[in-house]
This record gives sequence, C-alpha cells and structure tokens, in this order.
Amino acid sequence: MSAICLYLQVPVYLQQYLNHHFGDPVVFDRTLPMNKLIKLFIERQPSDVPIRTVTDNDVAIAIPDQSLKPPEYWNYLPPVAEQALLESIEATFDLNFYNEMLQIMPCGVKVMTAIRSWARLHGIDIEYDNTLKQKFYRIRDKFEKQGINIKKKTRCRD
Repeated sequence: MSAICLYLQVPVYLQQYLNHHFGDPVVFDRTLPMNKLIKLFIERQPSDVPIRTVTDNDVAIAIPDQSLKPPEYWNYLPPVAEQALLESIEATFDLNFYNEMLQIMPCGVKVMTAIRSWARLHGIDIEYDNTLKQKFYRIRDKFEKQGINIKKKTRCRD
C-alpha cells in the first residue's frame, strides 16, 4: 500500500468507524470491494481540475499500489467514482450496524443503550447516538416497506 492518499468527505461518525477498523490513513484489504473500486476508477489528475483541499470531514484513504497505475501519478478519483466508493463504504457500515443491532435488540436492551454500546465498540463518539438512532430507524422502515417485519416482538426472559 502506498503512502499516497486520496481524501473522501464522509460524516464524522463514519470517519471514526473507518479509522477504528482500517487505521489512519484507511487501508482497505486488497480483497475488499472498496479497494477494487479504487483500483478500477483511479485516474491521473486532470490538468483542468484543481487539486482538492483537505477538510476536517475528509478521511484519508491509502491508494493501493499497482504496477500499471503508480499512485504518484494516478491519484485522482472523479466525483462519480467518489460517490461509488462512498456508497460502498456506507453499505458496508449499514450492514455491520444493522446486523449487530438486530442481535442486541431481542435481549430487552433499550435502543439508545444498544446504539451507545455499539458506537463505543466501533470507535464512534456517543455524541452521534441520535444520528445512529435515526439511521437505525430508517433502515428498519425500509425493510418494513418491503413487507419484512424485523421489529422486536418479545422480550428476552432469563
């Protein structure tokens, strides 16, 4: 993996999640879809496009080494490719978040307690608990619209 990075604007909670699981800068394993997207869509910086200024909301992502596309020259992701990468990252986060929340919820744990515990486990500050709560409800509602009821129906009794 090269020391050259590209920068992607993400919500702070997602930046914390990525840095917790993949390091800072973020280094995706070569077998992950996000790494494959970067390899596929990475380009040379166009001369008519100014170099992007890094902000606090940006996460640094290491560009994978490729013999045909050395990162020293191939270090630009077009906006559409950035969007594809962000969607892949968000989908991975959503799957991880919702899957683990579904394992916690049937045990009688309150939603906010479960979310705060999950956030702490994944390196996310609990100040984003309401954001995660809304994300949880949005995902659950999407399932319900498709006729899949995954709400807690009973309490765990020991």
